[in-house]
Amino acid sequence: MAAWIWVLSILSYSCFTCALRHKTSDSFTSKTELSHLAVNHETGTVYLGAMNFLYQLTKDLKPYPSIGDVTTGPHNDNKMCTPPIDESQCTEAKLTDNYNKILLLDTLEKKIVICGSLFKGICSIRELENISNRTYYENGSGEKSFVASNDENVATVGLITSLEKGRMMFVGKGNGVSDNGIIISTRQLFNKEGREIFELYADPAVIKSAYPSSSTQEFLYIFEDNRYVYFIFNEHLKQPLKNRTIIARLCKEDEHYHSYFEMDLECKDKSGPYNQCNAVYAAAPGQILLDSITLSRQDDIAPSEKILIALFQRINKDKNSLESALCMFSLRQINQKMEEKREKCYKRSGLGVFYKPFVADSVLCNSKTHQVFLANPAKEYGGGVFEKNQAIKKDLVLDALQEHLYLMTANKVFRLPVQECDIYYTCDQCINAQDPYCGWCVTEGKSIVQDPFDKLYRLFSLADQSNSQIPEVDISWK
Repeated sequence: MAAWIWVLSILSYSCFTCALRHKTSDSFTSKTELSHLAVNHETGTVYLGAMNFLYQLTKDLKPYPSIGDVTTGPHNDNKMCTPPIDESQCTEAKLTDNYNKILLLDTLEKKIVICGSLFKGICSIRELENISNRTYYENGSGEKSFVASNDENVATVGLITSLEKGRMMFVGKGNGVSDNGIIISTRQLFNKEGREIFELYADPAVIKSAYPSSSTQEFLYIFEDNRYVYFIFNEHLKQPLKNRTIIARLCKEDEHYHSYFEMDLECKDKSGPYNQCNAVYAAAPGQILLDSITLSRQDDIAPSEKILIALFQRINKDKNSLESALCMFSLRQINQKMEEKREKCYKRSGLGVFYKPFVADSVLCNSKTHQVFLANPAKEYGGGVFEKNQAIKKDLVLDALQEHLYLMTANKVFRLPVQECDIYYTCDQCINAQDPYCGWCVTEGKSIVQDPFDKLYRLFSLADQSNSQIPEVDISWK
């Protein structure tokens, strides 16, 4: 994956101006603030979750006329009342906005799971092909159906996967003031063995906040790898004031949660730790990054091995620090460290082992502005402004062919090409731009999209690094 996509994928709301060019792009404007974006890679359909609305769009961000806007709120509710809302018993109920908390595609079952902040965070299931058709909704099951946070300011993350018993949804959420205390849970997506859809698939399949009055959680990311599911979140301790970034691991088939394990992640430089994670992304590194890792760290990382790229911020007492840094963690090394610490715990030789952080080997780069890059030293090869003073949200998604990137601001979605090689008119412009997608074709006399795995790509890179003459190369495509 190109370096600029990696950067955009983790900058989230701390990034204010991220773009490739000023070229016109496809866009869509929501009536209200957007929360989530998802793309069906089988059909190209784009789904948006916003306050009080859901949208289903074509790949070029045009609404489906036959579907239109799907309304999810506002409705009469109160955070302290148990649904269904009976105004004679819940006299404090008032018209309340519904913030989208979860929007998950289940392409295997052709459905989409939607959870909102209304009615204690209960969820519904809709048709993937037509989200206006709601196929499951139950608001009278009580606490067992309370899935997402009912606090509009508390993040919720989710992941749908297959277990031996069927399709399941793993959920991580912060503990809001009027939430039920559950921060991690496994929810079944089927009716079986006396349990309903969205109910815990086993009574022990839950983690509750041990000290809800002394700490709060901010969930950032959830992903799966092999037999594990991972949660990454910030924990904000109130006494003493302290921020921790935690990675939690759980065996997917462990319905009793015996395998649940937490470990701190730490990103620091000579000036000290960056004590709050703002965003994180897990993926296998591309070939260029893989080569760079191997050369700089003498570490053997397989092409299929996942790494974590995380954006951290240094928070001072005044909470106005703009210092940020990008750190990289090897998932294999995280797992190894977890096994070492778990072994010590079982042998009772690791007193306090849970609070020893796993530290990144090095800070890839740092910045006192909000622009952070993977390369060190960093090279910026493009920029632009989408909406002035509007933050870019976390949900950034590539299309199936990885030719376009979808990104959101507060109430607008953009579809951007990942490359615009045709804007370079000379060989010098093409090479100096350091655009990872583009190369200069001598035969055709123009900038073209070239394969980063092609041998000729190495020549372009070497020419730039050595400041030597640009090679006269004839590119032919098979």
